[in-house]
Amino acid sequence: MKTRIPLAVALLSTTLSLPVFAYQFEVEAEYTDSETDFDNSFSPDIDEDSTSFSATYYFSDVETNKGPLSVAAFLNRASSISAFYSDGEAEVDRTEISFSGPAPMGGISSYGFTSGPTFFIPDYNIETEEYFVSAQYVHAESGWLVEASYGYLEEDSDLDIDLEQDIYGIGIGKYIAENTRLMLDYVHTETDIDVGVSSVSADSELVNLGLFHVQELGNNTYYDVSLDVANIDPDGGDDSQVYSTSATYYFTSYVGVGVDISYVDGDDIDSTSYGISGEWFITENFAIKLSYVRTEIDESISEFVPVPYRGGDFTSSTVFEEASNNDADIDTFSIGAKLRF
Repeated sequence: MKTRIPLAVALLSTTLSLPVFAYQFEVEAEYTDSETDFDNSFSPDIDEDSTSFSATYYFSDVETNKGPLSVAAFLNRASSISAFYSDGEAEVDRTEISFSGPAPMGGISSYGFTSGPTFFIPDYNIETEEYFVSAQYVHAESGWLVEASYGYLEEDSDLDIDLEQDIYGIGIGKYIAENTRLMLDYVHTETDIDVGVSSVSADSELVNLGLFHVQELGNNTYYDVSLDVANIDPDGGDDSQVYSTSATYYFTSYVGVGVDISYVDGDDIDSTSYGISGEWFITENFAIKLSYVRTEIDESISEFVPVPYRGGDFTSSTVFEEASNNDADIDTFSIGAKLRF
């Protein structure tokens, strides 16, 4: 006597035995356009665009059945090594600068204001290249992790002003819960600026404490949230504090929409950024994403200036405090695609 297995049971058994999709490589390409508009005529408006490419290799398979595909590597506690390259160009608009100030005390003219010379800075371009490599090791059982990174940024302008930056980073963290990670990062930046035959160097340090959490809500919906607090300590300058938070809601494990906000509290410069983003995995291994960020910069600098100033006769020793505002708005739009295999 032969035992017959119903067709539906056989198909179900086959389906359950199929392997979960997993990947070890991830490549990504992204295009970014950014426009900076200053409130005054002294600072020129800037239009930037860049194209970037990145690749990540994971030392073991990353499974995609644990939650949102966007954070699969985080949920798998995967160790990896990554490389990043970006090539960009900034077009700086023509600038007209007119100098004027208080007239000399006494003499033929009474105290008042006098017009000075006007200078024109033509349009010019800045070519930018950036390289970045990083590695992360996660001990899956204990949840401890360490990471290290190195980056190099180079900017060359038509005005013979060149900038180079070396960026060194190290971090240590721990999964304090199944899907919750606490991370402490330290970044040291060395900047060299060449202006003709002259050069200026400066260093800065950044310390960031960050928390990231992913939560399942049920019915294949999720959310994640991140909180970060950082301190920036530049050489020869005052410290700045950075506060940022972001959250993403996943309608399914394939589709997520996020919002973020950050605030930089500096001595003379404050900035606030608002952003919205979305990512859609059309298949388990291919996704597209969009993002938009609005940054508002509020700069107010007070300084003691001798009068008359900027090209005038400096025979007077009178000084006064001048407040200058250099506010700006930056709109940044990005579109990208991601492939996993």
